[in-house]
Amino acid sequence: YEAVQRVKHPEHIDPHIMFGTAAGGVAINILMACTLHQGHGHSHGGGGGGGGGHGHDNINVKAAFIHTIGDLVQSVGVLVAAIIIWVKPTWLIVDPICTFVFSVLVLFTTVNILREALHVLMEGTPAGIDPAEVKATLMEIPGVENVHCLHIWSLTVGKVALSAHLLVESNVTSDCDLLARAEDVLCTQFNIHHTTIQVECRGGANAAGTNAAGANAGAGGLDGSNGGS
Repeated sequence: YEAVQRVKHPEHIDPHIMFGTAAGGVAINILMACTLHQGHGHSHGGGGGGGGGHGHDNINVKAAFIHTIGDLVQSVGVLVAAIIIWVKPTWLIVDPICTFVFSVLVLFTTVNILREALHVLMEGTPAGIDPAEVKATLMEIPGVENVHCLHIWSLTVGKVALSAHLLVESNVTSDCDLLARAEDVLCTQFNIHHTTIQVECRGGANAAGTNAAGANAGAGGLDGSNGGS
């Protein structure tokens, strides 16, 4: 709104103050970007708790980093505009134009963050994980006849949770060994560490249940996930 008003009614701008303020903004944003990038890099390098080959992504740090980069680019633009006005004092239109351009830039940089946050809130199947492939892999475990009630969703960006029922053959004697194999497959092949797996005999009676990696998936969270098979 202010940019539109400055187009309609240009105001005097002191290029010296504008330049100094923009230069300070560039310096501060560079410092913030470096700090946030280190935290974002550490979150990528963290083991465990991921899914589909992705590391821990802190969506808050990621959003802050992208916002800082947007501010940095905008500060550079203001710096350039200040130099132009300094050289050509009558080119006041450069200031609102700079505001328009970088407002659009910031808007586009936030779209992916909003999409990721909405996907987590709607408990969608994480990108890079195919529920059909997960089911087929679990069914390859000796003793497993079928997999049902399979749900895969994100606790947060980069941290995947899974729940499933395994129908096993009647001659399976050790549920613990079967559960250990299932958890190992999910960890090593899909990098899913937060699992709740229930073993069922052919008759439908529950033989055993487990909460892997200390994660307990609530029943309310299962209905909304779209990773079901």
